[in-house]
Amino acid sequence: MLIIILREKIKMWFFKKKKEKTNLTVFASTIIRNVEGDEYSGYLYKINWDSGNILKKIPILSQNKETWNERGGNRGGRGVSIFKDRVYLATAVTIYIYDFELNLLGEITNDLFKGLHELFIVNDGIWVTCTLHDLILKVDFEGNTMFEWWGSNSKYLQTSLGFESRELNLDFSFPKENFAEHYDRYSKEERLHINTVWVDDNNVYILANRKNALIKIYPNEKIVFQDNNLMSPHNGILSIEGNFILNNTQKQKLHIYSKEGRFKRSINTKIYKEDLSSQFAKSGWQRGLNNYKKGKVLIGTSPATIFELDYNKGKLGKKIKLEEKTTHCIHGLTSCIISE
Repeated sequence: MLIIILREKIKMWFFKKKKEKTNLTVFASTIIRNVEGDEYSGYLYKINWDSGNILKKIPILSQNKETWNERGGNRGGRGVSIFKDRVYLATAVTIYIYDFELNLLGEITNDLFKGLHELFIVNDGIWVTCTLHDLILKVDFEGNTMFEWWGSNSKYLQTSLGFESRELNLDFSFPKENFAEHYDRYSKEERLHINTVWVDDNNVYILANRKNALIKIYPNEKIVFQDNNLMSPHNGILSIEGNFILNNTQKQKLHIYSKEGRFKRSINTKIYKEDLSSQFAKSGWQRGLNNYKKGKVLIGTSPATIFELDYNKGKLGKKIKLEEKTTHCIHGLTSCIISE
């Protein structure tokens, strides 16, 4: 009798597992150029990668329209990250928190949040790129500052990369009558344009877009590599295998480096016809990178499209196009397995 009961329980467990579907779910943010008035400037998407269906698309709250400029200014969505059962979305000045159905649950703010790009979440807080100030912050889940690193004040980087410190305007106290002009000038004074932060064990890395350099900033400062074959790189992340991978954005390639900074190879990832992309003006502005399984990444581009790359084989895979306009571009990209 006991054997029969156990057999039936195993059978029920087996069929339950067989019936349960697990889907790769992708969350992506976008940013749109040339929007005016009350038009939305970007969206957050939930996508079933297996079926290719957009499960949900919600507008991202518009902020600080006086700072919108030709490059995007404070428009749209930035970095997207998943922690436990929550989706964290950076905008220029706020981190919004959603559940997996994209219901807004809350927000995180900090007075130093200016021009946010990518995020990296750990158990006790969030590492944030405050790009306009050349600043990396770590905040707790209430927005309280836990750590600060000011890139433009780094003597090591000033000497190694050849720049001077800058005058920071932390509260954006620009004249109201020509605020946008001063804001635009301030953004052009960025020394590094930090668009990625990545944490591995106790080491914190950043990608300095304007210096084509991946840099360790903690516990000590060290330039891991500087590669002038890069053009406007984005998304310097550590792969599952332990290599650094990043988007060579304008050239539409994926670059791979050893953890020590040795260049290993580049892979052509061009899915549109442009040989050299230009932000919002031409197709193929490659931004957004998610290493969702060993040997494979999801990459974002414009018009807002996500595609798969097997970087061990150098083979492009599935592609899902979200939008048609070149001015509508992927910014943040992440994924997880959700059971149904």
